[in-house]
Amino acid sequence: MNTTATSLLLAEFENVKESSGFGLRWAIGNALGVLASDDILDELIKLATDKKYGTARQMIVFGLGKLKDQQVIDVLINLLNDDDVISHAVTALGKLKTKKAIPHIKPLLNHPKPLVRREAKKAIMKIEKN
Repeated sequence: MNTTATSLLLAEFENVKESSGFGLRWAIGNALGVLASDDILDELIKLATDKKYGTARQMIVFGLGKLKDQQVIDVLINLLNDDDVISHAVTALGKLKTKKAIPHIKPLLNHPKPLVRREAKKAIMKIEKN
């Protein structure tokens, strides 16, 4: 991994000025999600859990689903209470296939947002199949 490029992306995610959450910061978050690795785990968790970045965190949260570190599971479970990233947290937990997440995901089968309900159902199926 090119650590210089990753460092620049991490810095730019924090520094970019925008209010929509779906512009440049979201695109940088998408790149960081693709590059997600244990090398930048602490930085990804810091960004993923900082609500001031709103929906721009979605793909970072999604990218956490590639990492096997145990603290990622707890972070993702906590993000199930964050409306900006809830569906991405559910999807990431499904990718990790951790049974620990099931009691936290099951209530989302009745969530008001159809996307969250669908992702919860898919995640539970993946985890139970494991």
